Amino acid sequence: MKYRNRLKAVLSVALLCGALAACGMDPAQTPSESIQQPSVSEYTDDLIDAQTAFTLNLLREATKENPGENVLLSPYSAMQSLAMTANGASGNTLSEMTQVLGLPPDQLNEALCAQRIAMPDSRACKFSLANALWVNAHAGALRDAFQQTNETFYNAKITVAPFSQSTVKDINKWCKKQTDGMIPEILTDQSTDHPAMHLLNAIAFDGEWDEKFAEEPQAYSFWAYDGSEQVAMMMCGTEKYYLSDEKATGFLKYYKDGKYAFAAIKPNNDVLPDAYLENLTAAELHSLLVNITEPRSVTIGLPKFRWESSNDLIPLLKNMGMNAAFDPDAADFSMMTENQEQLWISDVLQKAVIEVDTNGTKAVAVTKTSVESSLYDENTGVFLNRPFIYMIVETENMTPVFAGVINTMFDAHY
Repeated sequence: MKYRNRLKAVLSVALLCGALAACGMDPAQTPSESIQQPSVSEYTDDLIDAQTAFTLNLLREATKENPGENVLLSPYSAMQSLAMTANGASGNTLSEMTQVLGLPPDQLNEALCAQRIAMPDSRACKFSLANALWVNAHAGALRDAFQQTNETFYNAKITVAPFSQSTVKDINKWCKKQTDGMIPEILTDQSTDHPAMHLLNAIAFDGEWDEKFAEEPQAYSFWAYDGSEQVAMMMCGTEKYYLSDEKATGFLKYYKDGKYAFAAIKPNNDVLPDAYLENLTAAELHSLLVNITEPRSVTIGLPKFRWESSNDLIPLLKNMGMNAAFDPDAADFSMMTENQEQLWISDVLQKAVIEVDTNGTKAVAVTKTSVESSLYDENTGVFLNRPFIYMIVETENMTPVFAGVINTMFDAHY
């Protein structure tokens, strides 16, 4: 509970000092009657639970969809994009999105806004987040409540433009800028679809290790998902923060300032990550991350790796219970635009890149939700020499920002 109590204190100070500006409102403006000024959320604990469950469910479905392959996701980015979209949903579509995201939009909007303000960002450990909506000029006007909610709580920049190749270039330019050039595009120049809108989130993380690895990486064997022996350039050292329960062991390696950490989880008894995730509960995952064993000397081996991914999230979200939103005949996004044409989600694409080396970690992600219209101990050690799960977590309440699985070093080591 100490993590959650400390988080509430941080959120209280952050909201009192900067809620209007950070949530996209001019301090001189008066919030409209329909959109309340963000305040300290009563649902902080619920948000932590919702984000942990969403992370676990998304990661579990991704390992099922891609057995034996490496996985890289940003559940944090996906939730931002989908939460903005949910503000235009109604009926069964809204019910399913609420069930998958873990909170109804009114609670989720306020809680995510408060959390975004409180997310640490410093020179040594940089974190940035941006939201944007590109609306097709032929799609009709946005409903006032939908537009104001996304501007107020998500600081979303809204651009109305004809969806031409020029707009594709503008969206990709935004994507490249927000990810420090690591993701140069989210749309291809050959894109011929003309959806009603794109709802985008981009996040970027760049953190230096609090204690850098003293030695250069050495070649070690890595036993891949299929049992084959591969080569991993292993960064070896000692850490103080050991993770352990009946199912797995792991460690936290902190970045400078101590506000973020790399969490590594290695299932016990040669259990593979997908089997481990299948039986893991959100409560067990959160407990493993927060119940750190007293500081001790932990020998670690962490492969140096780089991985990039492009994930269609729709199959994963369907398996999690979100179906109506993707069905042109069943979707209800009647709270999104003034037009009466049928709207549905045609694409949820996420691109992500992570680099882990002796200096630290860089990780970026962009999530694009496209809405289509009918109109248009001293001996203790955790040596990651077989498949493992990893996350980048914000350490105040262990919110997962990135999550992934390394099943093979083929094309991953660098």
